Amino acid sequence: MLQLFRKKVSKRSVTQPFNGIRAIQAHLVQKSRVEDYVNGNSKVKVDELMSCHSSCALGKWLHDDGGALKNKALLDALQRNCEEFQAAAVQAMLLADMDKPDLAKAAIQHGQLFHDASDRFQQCLAELHIESQANH
Repeated sequence: MLQLFRKKVSKRSVTQPFNGIRAIQAHLVQKSRVEDYVNGNSKVKVDELMSCHSSCALGKWLHDDGGALKNKALLDALQRNCEEFQAAAVQAMLLADMDKPDLAKAAIQHGQLFHDASDRFQQCLAELHIESQANH
């Protein structure tokens, strides 16, 4: 799957710089919505959780304008951290749905995969923002 992702990404040239600030803001909104659901502050389940291959703004940018990025290690880290965050978010929401609020709340605490993957993903988004801006 990663090779297919890279192949699609490597065929295009960079035409628009990546807006990492917007991407981080969107990620933080999504993270907050998951936390609200798990903590019982919202009954609206976050159903747009997805992998970052092509459905989210980052994936769309990578498939369209970001294809000429040379930093494949950063692309790998982005994908890995996005997927880890998404998996941890889904797990926490499933625990909440299974009426296991203590386990669900523990899963989203600092020091757990949910927060750690989110922090790493935001760091990658910031690095991509800087690299993209430097290429323009």
